[in-house]
Amino acid sequence: MTLYGSDIRAAGGDLDPSFALVAEGACVGQALAHRLQTPEGGLFYDPEYESVDLREYLNAGFDGPEVYQLRAKIERALRADERVDDLDLDLRFDDKTETLMVVADGYGAEGPFRLVAVASAELVAVMEAR
Repeated sequence: MTLYGSDIRAAGGDLDPSFALVAEGACVGQALAHRLQTPEGGLFYDPEYESVDLREYLNAGFDGPEVYQLRAKIERALRADERVDDLDLDLRFDDKTETLMVVADGYGAEGPFRLVAVASAELVAVMEAR
C-alpha cells in the first residue's frame, strides 16, 4: 500500500516557522506546487526532476500554441510524481492581475487530491492543497 506521506508545511515559499506538518493529499499538493516553482533543471542533485517555473511564462504572451505547450509542460511535471495516477488540469490566465492559476484535481493510490496554485511575477502561492 502506497502512502502519500508527510512533509514540513511550506508557507510563502519558505518552511513553516513552527515546522508544522502536512500529510496525505495536502502533502502531494504541496510537492506538486514545488514542481510549479522550480526552474527546469533547477535541482542540481536530481537532473531528472520534472518541473516548470510558472513565473517564467507570465510575460510570454498567451495564445493557442503557447497555452497548449505550457499546459503540456505542467502536466508532464505533475505526472512525474510517482503518487499521481490520474490528473485533470485547468489553466486560467488573468490579464488584469497578470496571474496564472493552475487547478489540478488528481487521483492516486490513496485517493483524490487537489492543488490550486496562483503564479505572479514574484511567487507561486498555494491557495489550496488537499
